[in-house]
Formats: sequence, structure tokens, C-alpha cells
Amino acid sequence: MSLRFAVLGTPAAWRGDRPVELGPPQRQALLLGLLLRQGRSASMSELIDGTWGEAPPPSSVGAVRTAVSHLRKVLEPARDAKPAVLVSQGGGYALRLPDDAVDAAVFEELLDRAGREGPQDARRTLGRALKLWTGEALSGVPGPFAEMHRNRLAERRLMAVEWRLRLDLDTGEHAPAVGELTALVAQHPLRERLRALLMEALYGTGRQAEALAVYAEVRRLLDEEMGVEPSPELSDLHLRILRADPALAARRPAAVVVTSPAPTWLPAVPAAFTGREPAAATLRAALSVPKHATALVILSGASGVGKTSLAVSVAHELAPQFEDGRLFAELSDMTDVAGVLGSFLDALGVEAGRQPDGEPERMAMLRSLLSGRRVLIVLDNARDAAQVMALLPATAGSAVLATSRATLVGLPSARHVSLDVMTQGEAVDLLSAVLGAGRVLAERQAAEQLAGLCGHLPLALRIVASRLAVRPAWTIGAMVDRLADERRRLTELRAGSDTVEASFDLAYRQLDGAQARAFRLLALPDGPDLSLAAAAAVLDVGEQEAEGLAEGLVDLNMVESPAPGRYRFHDLLRLYARGLAGEPEPWLARLLGFYLATGQAGYATVNPLQALTTLLQRPTRGGLAFDGKQAAREWFTTEQPAVLAAAMQATGDLVATAADVLLTFPESGSTPAARVFTAGERIAAAAPDARVESRARFFLGLAYWDAGRPAEGYAQLGRAVALADSVQDPVAAYSKHMLGLDRIRFGDMDEAEHVLTEAIEGLRQVGERHWLVYAGSSLARVWSSQDMAAEVLAWVNANRDMELTRLDPDLAVEMAFSRGDRLLDLGRHVQAMAELEAAFTGFRQAGNHRLACSTRQRLAEVLLALGRPAEAVRHAELAYAQVREMDLSLHSGRLATVLGQALAALGQHDRARTCWQEALDTLTPLGEQHWAARARSLLDGIDREHLQAATATLPGQEGERPHTAMIDTE
Repeated sequence: MSLRFAVLGTPAAWRGDRPVELGPPQRQALLLGLLLRQGRSASMSELIDGTWGEAPPPSSVGAVRTAVSHLRKVLEPARDAKPAVLVSQGGGYALRLPDDAVDAAVFEELLDRAGREGPQDARRTLGRALKLWTGEALSGVPGPFAEMHRNRLAERRLMAVEWRLRLDLDTGEHAPAVGELTALVAQHPLRERLRALLMEALYGTGRQAEALAVYAEVRRLLDEEMGVEPSPELSDLHLRILRADPALAARRPAAVVVTSPAPTWLPAVPAAFTGREPAAATLRAALSVPKHATALVILSGASGVGKTSLAVSVAHELAPQFEDGRLFAELSDMTDVAGVLGSFLDALGVEAGRQPDGEPERMAMLRSLLSGRRVLIVLDNARDAAQVMALLPATAGSAVLATSRATLVGLPSARHVSLDVMTQGEAVDLLSAVLGAGRVLAERQAAEQLAGLCGHLPLALRIVASRLAVRPAWTIGAMVDRLADERRRLTELRAGSDTVEASFDLAYRQLDGAQARAFRLLALPDGPDLSLAAAAAVLDVGEQEAEGLAEGLVDLNMVESPAPGRYRFHDLLRLYARGLAGEPEPWLARLLGFYLATGQAGYATVNPLQALTTLLQRPTRGGLAFDGKQAAREWFTTEQPAVLAAAMQATGDLVATAADVLLTFPESGSTPAARVFTAGERIAAAAPDARVESRARFFLGLAYWDAGRPAEGYAQLGRAVALADSVQDPVAAYSKHMLGLDRIRFGDMDEAEHVLTEAIEGLRQVGERHWLVYAGSSLARVWSSQDMAAEVLAWVNANRDMELTRLDPDLAVEMAFSRGDRLLDLGRHVQAMAELEAAFTGFRQAGNHRLACSTRQRLAEVLLALGRPAEAVRHAELAYAQVREMDLSLHSGRLATVLGQALAALGQHDRARTCWQEALDTLTPLGEQHWAARARSLLDGIDREHLQAATATLPGQEGERPHTAMIDTE
């Protein structure tokens, strides 16, 4: 069976009717390097240069020979003798194939034939030649040889298209050529031959003004991009159109009498239209109605999202279903509906003299004419429902597809389809369609970045793609660099008269005064979105009024609503809104005031016994109230990204408010830890005085501590104490408690006792009860190390039935953990087990996974001390897996140490060795010296006697700071 090859698109091959697998791209590059030589041989060096260019790999010769071997097997699978297709020749290789085996050769032969034929035959032959193309030539094939031929073939294809269009115009086919030429000009804006053909086609259909506009546009582009004037041939055509040259007029087709008008008024599908298949499928299904029904579909979306392109594309696809015609009207705020009705009547064969004057009468005549017909009406950019209603058919059979920036309400039985921005894949495909797949493939990562900077907005993507298309020397990365600066991004999104800002301007002019103010102000916060309550604070209005304004903007597709009561901006719309001049307002002060008030209310709900928020400034604006701890915790988690963003925008006097806001918020929420650290550092750096900086450092210390980075956390807390003491800020007591834990961690018990004593005194002075309990627990830990068992037992007994744990059930669970911790220090293992089991049950029921894991660790230690290593392994393994999943490095290092001890007690020394090495590798970079030293000691002394001793004594657990909502949500 004969072999056939296609290169005018994605490369493919067939043996008879069965496809042949060509292999990976490098192998295809080698094959095509031989195919396009049309039987001529290629030397080894030519094949290497054509496949890899100037920097071939060292193994390139071997790679070529391997590829040849593979290709011979697929091209001649049944051969049992010398190759007959891919042959060795003169130190290189050649392909022996018939002349018509490659579609590129057939394409060239058809072009030659067309040059020898008359106009009609040549048109048909050129049509056959162009049908051979299925996409970009040699698509996806790498290497300089493929790129050279890709460009050559693309130019040959375009030349053939121009030739065929010239013949179309010569035979009077002006109208069908207009759409195709419009698309081609958009792809090749500086190609004067295409401009000339489009001008002639437009003039031939009676559109002289549009023909002249095409010339004006290319003249401007040539001047801006290249500093030259149009060619003499194009300038001559321009003058002939201005003078209404009879020779041009003679080429116009004779008037055609249509007895049953079937108007086809649809614009051409925009060049490089791609993607949108899910939305297109929805539109097709909604518009494909039976003859006894009618359809009204509203396609809404933000400015520049591609509504018109999609609507026109779908309308063209459905043309066969609407055999009586397709009508199109572009609407606007100033559109005269009576004029649109008149144009529709004219298209349907009603001469101007027979049309009534009034809008109601024209509406009635249109509906009468459409009765019993199947016509598709496309109404682009409808302002409101009234415009659409005036142009609806009254009987079944026809369909209306209307696009609008607004979500049009009040239209009975309308199907609403919302068009969002493109997906990442669709956006990159659009760039490929304009720039060529090869150019995008060569800079795939930059293309994806460019799509992101354009917000995946089709208008923005088309603009940057068109700019790059006429600047072949520019890389996609260069355009990424230009768009990276937010201050100039909208300025860069401009190509000729097409600008993203102009599109947004049209939508902005629809807003009334209150909506315009809301649009500008709501774009100012940096957070990912805003809650309704936060939006009300920014706007300085009540929630009901804020909801009306925000939802109105959503209906106009100026703002998005990702969930009920939450609002966000498309990135480019946010930049546009921020660029609009308006009266300055203290919006950030209002927003931070709202966050401070709500944060204090939430903190007090979650931690009823804590006094920390009483040390903060009083909020100047009301906040939300909560009906329970769960509601407050959910609010903290949801709002943290927006709060951190707002805090980082603070300057001047607002930095103090921002610092206090952060102290009311949990360190563990939905924001990555790095973002939390950045917020704290920025506020600390901008602090106007020691008091504000001390609070920012305290926040940072807790954040680092909770993230499993204690060394950095305690460094921040040390700075916080020094700053707070210098201005007698009572927040110093909270930081001192945490520093006491740090001293315990390093075994400096004398200093720990001193710092904790100061912390307890300071906490008593401010009326703090919750943290005071934990400071006492930490001090009891110091007593344990000093063999002061009586004092420790007194503390345990005093805190078992204390009144505070009845006031706060969460505190009761946490204190059970602390009591178990201390009892384990004293060797009271049975009592410790009872307390820790109670704590574990409480933490697990509350969903506090981190503390549940810490409790499992201590339970494993108790079980080891009681001679139950198998149970210890079970607890340690379960906790270890969970902290690894939560990415808690500090906890995983400690648990690996304990797990190793339990495994060693079972005689599993190799597994124990692995655990201790992992613990050492994890804990050392974190500055966790005590536990790292323990792991190192276990590794160094891993003899039988030491292993037995290892199960008898265990390191103490570092104390826990008070577990507020900041911890419980983990």
C-alpha cells in the first residue's frame, strides 16, 4: 500500500487508509527534513543543523541514526531486505516517494497548474489547493529547517489566497469576499495587497466610505510602525475610489432581483476567533428551537469579554437552521429603535417609501413579515430590556440573540447566558492563533504570564497579540515586562483605535453618580474580595444601600460576585477604576475601623476570658456581632486575606490601627504564612513609634511560632518586649510569657523563672485570666526541672477544678493537656494518661487537629514509660502522618523523635535510626536545639544499652501558649 504524508497542518502519515505513527517531535523534524527535499539527499550535518540548529547535543549523530532506524520500521514494517523508502545515500539519507505523496508538493503543483489556466478554472484549482491546508504548516515540529519551511509555506498559502480573491473580485464576487478579507487584514494589518483587495471589495458593494477608512487605517499604521507611506499602487487605488473611477464601477455585479428576500446581515467572524466552546454549545442549544417555538437568549458579560465575537460565530454556525435570513443590529445608548426597525424592513424587501413612520407601526409590520418565517436576529450591545422588547418577533419560528454588558431583567422566557473571561488554555490558544503556534510554543511560560497580565480578557489579548504580530522582533517576554508595571498596563493595552480603556469607558458612562462613586471606591482595597459589610464601611453607607449599589454593579458586569454577599473586581477593571479621578475619601480609615471593631468582637467571643483586646484602641466604627465561637472563627478564616491586604495599605496614623487590627486576627487562616509575615514586617517597618512597632513584632512572633519557626518567632518577641518596656506598654507581659517558653526550650530555667514571674505580674495588672493560667503552667514546668514536685502538684490540683475552666469549656480541655504535661514531667504516668486522654477527646471533638497531634505525642511518651511500646507506635505514627499533611515541621520533628524511641523499644532499630535522622534534619534548621540534641544523642549512642535507656527517659514538652481562636482553627 502507498504512503501519503500531510505537512500543511499537524504532520500526519497514512499507509493506504491506515494512519502511521510518526513518533516524537525530534523524529518528526528529521522526517520532514527529508520529505521537503522532494527526493534529494541530506547529509548528516544538514540533518543535525536542521533539527537542532547551532547547538546540537553531543549525541546528535547517534540520535539521527536511531531516528532513522525507527522511521524505517514504521515506513516499511514488512520489509525483509534493503530499505526502499528511507535510503542511505552519499553519507546521508533520502526518501524515495512518488511526487504526489506529500500534500505540500501537490499544493505547489496545483498552483503551477492554476497559472496556466483561465480565470474560472484557476479559481477552482486554487480552491482545491487551499483545501489541502488544515492548520499551520508543520505545526509543533521543532528545529530551524521546519521553521524556515513553515514561514515559506505560510507565505505561499497567503499568496494563493490573495490570487483566488483577486479572481473572485474580477468575476464580481465582492460581497462574499468582504468578510474573508476583513479577517485576513486583521491577521496581517500591514500587508498592503490584502488592504487593496478589501478596499476594492468594499467599494464594489457600495461601501465607499468604509473602503476609504481601510486606506486611512493602513496609512496611519505604516507611519506609526515603520515610518513609511503606502505603496504607489495602494495610493493610486485610493485616488480611484475617491474619484469614483468608472473602471472600478464597471466591476460591480449587476443588481439581483430577490423575490423572496433572505437577508444575511451578519458581520464576519473576527480573525483568530478561538475557544469558547462551552458557552457556544449553550447558545447553540438555546437557539436551536423547533419551528413551533421561539427563543430569546441574552448573552451578558463585562466589556471586552468577547460577547460580540461569540454571538456572531454562533449565528454563522446556525445559519442553515434559519433559512429565511439573519439580521444584525449594533445598539447603543443613542440607538434609534425606529431606525433599526426600518433597516430590518428594508432587508426584508420593504422599500423605504412603503414603510410607516412611527416606531409602533414599524414594529407591527416587522412582526407581520416575520410570521411563519425562521429568521435569526442578533442584537449587539443592548442597553436595556426595552430595546430588545421593541425588536422581538411576535410569533414562533424565529430567534433572537442579544448581547449586553448588563444582565437584562424583565424579559419573559429569556435564557440568560453569562460569558466570563477565557480560561488559561483558551487565552494561550488565542495568542497562538494570531502569533502562530511556533512563536507561542517557543515562549510558552511567557505566553501564560501574558495571558494572566491581560486578565484572560479577550479584548486585551487581541490587542497585545496584534501589537506583537506587527513586531516580529519583539519577544513575548518583552511584552510581559511592559505589562508587569500596573501603572502603565492599561496604556500598553492599546493598538491603534482599539483600547481596553475605551471599552471600559463605554460601560462606566452607563453608571449614575452613586454607582460611579461605588465603582471607584470599591476598587481601592487590595484584598481578593470584599464582604458586604466591609463594602458598606468603604462606602460609608448602611449594608442595605451598599448591597443595592454593589448588586447594581454586578448586574452591569462591572463587579463580580463570587458568592452571596462578596464582591471582587477583574484585575484590569480594578486598575481602570483606580485611575478615575475622584474626591479623596478616608475609605481606608473606615475599613480598618470596621475590621478592628469586628475583630475585637470576634476575639472576645472566641476567648471570653482574655483581656488582650482591652489594651487596643477603641474602634471608631461599629462592627459585626457573633452568636457563637464557630461563627466568629469562620469569619476570621474567611476575612484574613482581605484584612491583611487592607493593613498593608495603611500609612501614617493608620499604621497604629492596622497593628491593632492584626492582634485581633488569627495567625492561622486561609492566607499563606509568607503573606502573614509580609504584613507584619510591613507594619513594623512603617510604625510611627515604639508602641506600634512592639505590637507588630508581637504579632510576628506569634505568627512565626504558630508556623513552626520558633527561632524567628522568639527573635521577634524579644524585640517586642524591649520596645514595649521602653514605653510601658502592657502588651509586654504577653510577649514575656512567650519568651519564658523560649528560655525553657534552651534549658535556661533560671532566666525562664525570672521572665515568667514578670509576665505573671504584668498579666495580673491588666486583668488577663486566660494567658495567666498558661503562664502558671509554664512556671510549673520550671519547677518540674528544679525537682519542686510539691509546687507542681499544688498547681495541678489548683487548676483541675478552677472556676475559669467552667466559664470557658475550651480552656478546660487545654488545661487538661497542661496538667497531663506536668504530671508526665513528675513521672505520675497513670494520672498523666487520664488527663491526656481527656484532652485528646476534647481536641478531636473541637476539630483542633494540631493540639490533638501534640496530645498524641505525649500519650506515646506515657505509653512508653508504662512499657506499652506498640500502642506508643500507633499514636506516634498517626500523629506524625497528620502533622506532615498539615506541613507543621516543628511538630513532625518532635514526633519523629518519639516514634523512633517507640520503634527502638520494639527492636526495630533501622526504622528508629531513620526517624531520628529525619528529626535531626528537620529540627536543626528551625533552631529547635533541645529536641535536635536529643535526636543526635539517640543516633550517636544507638547501641543496645542506650536503646533500652532511651525508652526510660524522654525530653520534656515545650510549653504551649494560650490557645485562642488563632490556634483552634488549625
